[in-house]
Amino acid sequence: MLSLVYRGKNVVIVLLAVGAGVLVPKLGTQLRPLITPLVIFLVYSSFRDTDSNSSTIGSYWELLLLFLLLSYGVLPVLGMYIVDLLLSGGTRTGFAIMLAAPTTAGSAIVWTRLSDGEVQFSTAASITSLFLAPVVTPILLGHLLSNSGGVPTLSILTNLAIILGGGALLHVGVPEGWVSKRAMDVSTSAAIMSLIYISISGSEISGISPRWFARVFAISTLLVALGALLVLLLKYALDLSYGEAVSLFFITNLKNLGITVSVSVTYTGPLVVTTIVFYYVFQQVISAMVSDL
Repeated sequence: MLSLVYRGKNVVIVLLAVGAGVLVPKLGTQLRPLITPLVIFLVYSSFRDTDSNSSTIGSYWELLLLFLLLSYGVLPVLGMYIVDLLLSGGTRTGFAIMLAAPTTAGSAIVWTRLSDGEVQFSTAASITSLFLAPVVTPILLGHLLSNSGGVPTLSILTNLAIILGGGALLHVGVPEGWVSKRAMDVSTSAAIMSLIYISISGSEISGISPRWFARVFAISTLLVALGALLVLLLKYALDLSYGEAVSLFFITNLKNLGITVSVSVTYTGPLVVTTIVFYYVFQQVISAMVSDL
Protein backbone atom coordinates (compact mmCIF):
# COMPACT_ATOMS: atom_id res chain seq x y z
CA MET A 1 0.00 0.00 0.00
CA LEU A 2 2.80 2.40 0.92
CA SER A 3 4.47 1.67 -2.41
CA LEU A 4 1.30 2.46 -4.37
CA VAL A 5 0.65 5.70 -2.48
CA TYR A 6 4.21 6.99 -2.84
CA ARG A 7 4.47 5.98 -6.49
CA GLY A 8 1.21 7.66 -7.44
CA LYS A 9 1.85 10.76 -5.35
CA ASN A 10 5.26 11.47 -6.81
CA VAL A 11 4.24 11.13 -10.45
CA VAL A 12 0.91 12.97 -10.06
CA ILE A 13 2.60 15.91 -8.30
CA VAL A 14 5.04 16.36 -11.17
CA LEU A 15 2.40 16.00 -13.91
CA LEU A 16 0.04 18.49 -12.24
CA ALA A 17 2.84 21.04 -11.89
CA VAL A 18 3.89 20.59 -15.53
CA GLY A 19 0.28 21.01 -16.68
CA ALA A 20 -0.12 24.20 -14.65
CA GLY A 21 3.13 25.58 -16.05
CA VAL A 22 1.93 25.00 -19.61
CA LEU A 23 -1.65 26.26 -19.15
CA VAL A 24 -1.04 29.20 -16.78
CA PRO A 25 2.54 30.38 -17.38
CA LYS A 26 2.24 34.10 -16.54
CA LEU A 27 2.29 33.77 -12.75
CA GLY A 28 5.38 31.54 -12.87
CA THR A 29 7.59 34.23 -14.38
CA GLN A 30 6.79 36.54 -11.45
CA LEU A 31 7.68 33.80 -8.94
CA ARG A 32 11.17 33.04 -10.28
CA PRO A 33 12.90 34.79 -7.31
CA LEU A 34 11.43 32.01 -5.15
CA ILE A 35 13.50 29.27 -6.82
CA THR A 36 16.46 29.54 -4.43
CA PRO A 37 14.35 29.62 -1.23
CA LEU A 38 12.34 26.63 -2.47
CA VAL A 39 15.49 24.64 -3.18
CA ILE A 40 16.91 25.55 0.23
CA PHE A 41 13.74 24.18 1.82
CA LEU A 42 14.00 20.97 -0.24
CA VAL A 43 17.61 20.50 0.86
CA TYR A 44 16.45 20.99 4.46
CA SER A 45 13.81 18.29 3.93
CA SER A 46 16.54 16.00 2.56
CA PHE A 47 18.56 16.48 5.74
CA ARG A 48 15.47 15.56 7.75
CA ASP A 49 15.02 12.42 5.65
CA THR A 50 18.60 11.37 6.33
CA ASP A 51 18.11 12.05 10.05
CA SER A 52 15.18 9.66 10.20
CA ASN A 53 17.42 6.94 8.77
CA SER A 54 20.47 7.39 11.00
CA SER A 55 23.60 5.78 9.64
CA THR A 56 27.31 5.56 10.23
CA ILE A 57 29.15 6.67 7.11
CA GLY A 58 32.34 4.94 8.18
CA SER A 59 30.71 1.50 8.10
CA TYR A 60 29.97 1.89 4.38
CA TRP A 61 33.17 3.55 3.18
CA GLU A 62 33.93 0.93 0.50
CA LEU A 63 30.43 1.13 -0.97
CA LEU A 64 30.57 4.92 -0.71
CA LEU A 65 33.76 5.06 -2.76
CA LEU A 66 32.10 2.80 -5.32
CA PHE A 67 29.03 5.05 -5.39
CA LEU A 68 31.09 8.23 -5.84
CA LEU A 69 33.08 6.63 -8.65
CA LEU A 70 29.86 5.72 -10.45
CA SER A 71 27.79 8.82 -9.68
CA TYR A 72 30.47 11.48 -10.18
CA GLY A 73 32.66 9.62 -12.65
CA VAL A 74 31.80 6.64 -14.84
CA LEU A 75 28.07 7.24 -15.39
CA PRO A 76 28.30 10.96 -16.29
CA VAL A 77 31.25 10.49 -18.65
CA LEU A 78 29.81 7.47 -20.46
CA GLY A 79 26.34 9.00 -20.31
CA MET A 80 27.41 12.10 -22.21
CA TYR A 81 28.70 9.92 -25.05
CA ILE A 82 25.16 8.53 -25.31
CA VAL A 83 23.58 12.01 -25.09
CA ASP A 84 25.83 13.28 -27.87
CA LEU A 85 24.50 10.59 -30.22
CA LEU A 86 21.14 12.35 -30.68
CA LEU A 87 21.05 15.65 -28.82
CA SER A 88 22.55 19.13 -28.84
CA GLY A 89 21.91 22.63 -27.52
CA GLY A 90 19.75 23.16 -24.44
CA THR A 91 18.61 19.54 -24.33
CA ARG A 92 22.21 18.35 -24.15
CA THR A 93 22.91 20.90 -21.40
CA GLY A 94 19.89 19.69 -19.42
CA PHE A 95 21.13 16.09 -19.45
CA ALA A 96 24.64 17.22 -18.53
CA ILE A 97 23.30 19.07 -15.49
CA MET A 98 21.35 16.00 -14.40
CA LEU A 99 24.36 13.73 -14.82
CA ALA A 100 26.60 16.08 -12.82
CA ALA A 101 24.11 16.63 -9.99
CA PRO A 102 24.08 14.97 -6.55
CA THR A 103 21.64 12.22 -5.69
CA THR A 104 18.17 13.05 -4.40
CA ALA A 105 17.96 12.05 -0.75
CA GLY A 106 14.22 11.72 -0.16
CA SER A 107 13.02 9.56 -3.05
CA ALA A 108 16.25 7.53 -3.24
CA ILE A 109 15.84 6.51 0.40
CA VAL A 110 12.13 5.74 0.01
CA TRP A 111 12.58 3.66 -3.15
CA THR A 112 15.45 1.82 -1.47
CA ARG A 113 13.21 0.99 1.49
CA LEU A 114 10.36 -0.17 -0.76
CA SER A 115 12.78 -2.42 -2.67
CA ASP A 116 14.28 -4.02 0.48
CA GLY A 117 17.61 -2.31 -0.10
CA GLU A 118 20.24 -0.97 2.31
CA VAL A 119 18.53 2.14 3.65
CA GLN A 120 21.45 3.15 5.87
CA PHE A 121 23.85 2.98 2.92
CA SER A 122 21.49 5.10 0.79
CA THR A 123 21.29 7.63 3.61
CA ALA A 124 25.08 7.82 4.01
CA ALA A 125 25.52 8.15 0.23
CA SER A 126 22.91 10.92 0.00
CA ILE A 127 24.61 12.95 2.72
CA THR A 128 28.04 12.50 1.10
CA SER A 129 26.75 13.39 -2.36
CA LEU A 130 25.04 16.57 -1.15
CA PHE A 131 28.07 17.86 0.72
CA LEU A 132 30.43 17.20 -2.20
CA ALA A 133 28.12 18.86 -4.74
CA PRO A 134 29.34 22.50 -4.39
CA VAL A 135 32.84 21.42 -5.41
CA VAL A 136 32.32 18.38 -7.63
CA THR A 137 29.23 19.39 -9.63
CA PRO A 138 30.67 22.59 -11.22
CA ILE A 139 33.94 20.83 -12.11
CA LEU A 140 32.18 17.80 -13.56
CA LEU A 141 29.68 19.94 -15.47
CA GLY A 142 32.55 21.95 -16.92
CA HIS A 143 34.10 18.73 -18.20
CA LEU A 144 30.83 17.38 -19.64
CA LEU A 145 30.14 20.67 -21.44
CA SER A 146 33.74 21.38 -22.44
CA ASN A 147 32.76 21.59 -26.12
CA SER A 148 29.87 23.99 -25.50
CA GLY A 149 31.66 27.15 -24.44
CA GLY A 150 32.21 28.53 -20.96
CA VAL A 151 30.52 27.04 -17.92
CA PRO A 152 29.72 29.57 -15.13
CA THR A 153 31.64 27.52 -12.56
CA LEU A 154 31.95 30.23 -9.92
CA SER A 155 28.27 31.13 -10.18
CA ILE A 156 27.21 27.48 -9.84
CA LEU A 157 29.59 26.88 -6.93
CA THR A 158 28.32 29.98 -5.11
CA ASN A 159 24.69 29.05 -5.73
CA LEU A 160 25.17 25.50 -4.47
CA ALA A 161 27.05 26.72 -1.40
CA ILE A 162 24.19 29.12 -0.56
CA ILE A 163 21.59 26.39 -1.07
CA LEU A 164 23.36 23.75 1.02
CA GLY A 165 24.38 26.29 3.65
CA GLY A 166 20.81 27.54 3.91
CA GLY A 167 19.44 24.01 4.16
CA ALA A 168 21.99 23.16 6.86
CA LEU A 169 21.13 26.30 8.85
CA LEU A 170 17.44 25.44 8.74
CA HIS A 171 18.26 21.91 9.83
CA VAL A 172 20.22 23.20 12.83
CA GLY A 173 17.86 26.06 13.64
CA VAL A 174 14.48 24.30 13.48
CA PRO A 175 13.96 22.30 16.70
CA GLU A 176 13.45 18.57 16.34
CA GLY A 177 9.75 17.72 16.51
CA TRP A 178 8.68 21.31 15.84
CA VAL A 179 7.37 20.32 12.41
CA SER A 180 5.41 17.06 12.14
CA LYS A 181 6.24 14.45 9.52
CA ARG A 182 2.86 14.99 7.83
CA ALA A 183 3.41 18.75 7.67
CA MET A 184 6.87 18.19 6.17
CA ASP A 185 5.49 15.77 3.57
CA VAL A 186 2.79 18.25 2.50
CA SER A 187 5.25 21.17 2.46
CA THR A 188 7.82 19.21 0.48
CA SER A 189 5.22 18.18 -2.11
CA ALA A 190 4.06 21.81 -2.39
CA ALA A 191 7.67 23.00 -2.81
CA ILE A 192 8.33 20.44 -5.56
CA MET A 193 5.13 21.43 -7.38
CA SER A 194 5.99 25.12 -7.09
CA LEU A 195 9.54 24.60 -8.31
CA ILE A 196 8.44 22.61 -11.35
CA TYR A 197 5.63 25.07 -12.12
CA ILE A 198 7.95 28.09 -12.00
CA SER A 199 10.54 26.29 -14.13
CA ILE A 200 8.12 25.01 -16.77
CA SER A 201 6.27 28.34 -17.02
CA GLY A 202 9.41 29.86 -18.53
CA SER A 203 9.72 27.14 -21.17
CA GLU A 204 7.95 27.00 -24.50
CA ILE A 205 6.90 23.41 -23.94
CA SER A 206 3.70 23.69 -25.97
CA GLY A 207 5.73 24.23 -29.13
CA ILE A 208 8.00 21.21 -28.71
CA SER A 209 7.78 18.61 -31.47
CA PRO A 210 6.93 14.93 -30.87
CA ARG A 211 10.32 14.10 -32.38
CA TRP A 212 12.05 15.91 -29.49
CA PHE A 213 10.07 13.92 -26.93
CA ALA A 214 10.94 10.69 -28.74
CA ARG A 215 14.65 11.50 -28.69
CA VAL A 216 14.65 12.53 -25.03
CA PHE A 217 12.70 9.41 -24.10
CA ALA A 218 15.21 7.24 -25.99
CA ILE A 219 18.21 8.90 -24.31
CA SER A 220 16.55 8.68 -20.88
CA THR A 221 15.99 4.96 -21.41
CA LEU A 222 19.59 4.41 -22.49
CA LEU A 223 20.99 6.34 -19.52
CA VAL A 224 18.97 4.38 -16.96
CA ALA A 225 19.89 1.15 -18.76
CA LEU A 226 23.56 2.16 -18.59
CA GLY A 227 23.26 2.79 -14.86
CA ALA A 228 21.57 -0.57 -14.34
CA LEU A 229 24.23 -2.37 -16.42
CA LEU A 230 27.09 -0.80 -14.46
CA VAL A 231 25.50 -1.79 -11.15
CA LEU A 232 24.82 -5.32 -12.43
CA LEU A 233 28.44 -5.74 -13.52
CA LEU A 234 29.67 -4.53 -10.13
CA LYS A 235 27.25 -6.83 -8.34
CA TYR A 236 28.78 -9.92 -9.92
CA ALA A 237 32.36 -8.64 -10.02
CA LEU A 238 32.41 -7.63 -6.34
CA ASP A 239 29.79 -10.11 -5.07
CA LEU A 240 27.45 -7.38 -3.82
CA SER A 241 24.26 -8.42 -2.08
CA TYR A 242 20.85 -7.71 -3.62
CA GLY A 243 20.23 -4.95 -1.06
CA GLU A 244 23.55 -3.27 -1.81
CA ALA A 245 23.04 -3.49 -5.57
CA VAL A 246 19.49 -2.11 -5.60
CA SER A 247 20.53 0.73 -3.27
CA LEU A 248 23.45 1.54 -5.55
CA PHE A 249 21.09 1.64 -8.54
CA PHE A 250 18.74 4.17 -6.95
CA ILE A 251 21.32 6.53 -5.45
CA THR A 252 23.39 6.51 -8.64
CA ASN A 253 20.53 7.15 -11.07
CA LEU A 254 18.12 9.39 -9.12
CA LYS A 255 19.19 13.03 -9.26
CA ASN A 256 18.24 16.00 -7.09
CA LEU A 257 15.51 18.01 -8.86
CA GLY A 258 15.87 21.14 -6.75
CA ILE A 259 19.61 21.49 -7.26
CA THR A 260 19.44 20.72 -11.01
CA VAL A 261 16.74 23.35 -11.55
CA SER A 262 18.76 25.84 -9.50
CA VAL A 263 21.86 25.17 -11.61
CA SER A 264 19.83 25.48 -14.82
CA VAL A 265 18.98 29.10 -13.95
CA THR A 266 22.54 30.04 -14.97
CA TYR A 267 21.79 28.86 -18.54
CA THR A 268 19.57 30.80 -20.91
CA GLY A 269 19.29 28.17 -23.65
CA PRO A 270 15.88 26.73 -24.54
CA LEU A 271 14.70 23.32 -23.30
CA VAL A 272 17.25 23.04 -20.46
CA VAL A 273 14.66 22.96 -17.66
CA THR A 274 12.15 20.99 -19.75
CA THR A 275 14.76 18.27 -20.27
CA ILE A 276 15.54 18.16 -16.55
CA VAL A 277 11.88 17.80 -15.56
CA PHE A 278 11.25 15.14 -18.22
CA TYR A 279 14.22 13.08 -17.07
CA TYR A 280 13.20 13.48 -13.42
CA VAL A 281 9.70 12.14 -14.15
CA PHE A 282 11.21 9.29 -16.16
CA GLN A 283 13.51 8.36 -13.27
CA GLN A 284 10.64 8.24 -10.80
CA VAL A 285 8.49 6.05 -13.06
CA ILE A 286 11.38 3.62 -13.62
CA SER A 287 12.04 3.54 -9.87
CA ALA A 288 8.43 2.57 -9.28
CA MET A 289 8.78 -0.27 -11.77
CA VAL A 290 12.05 -1.49 -10.24
CA SER A 291 10.54 -1.56 -6.76
CA ASP A 292 7.99 -4.12 -8.02
CA LEU A 293 10.57 -6.54 -9.40
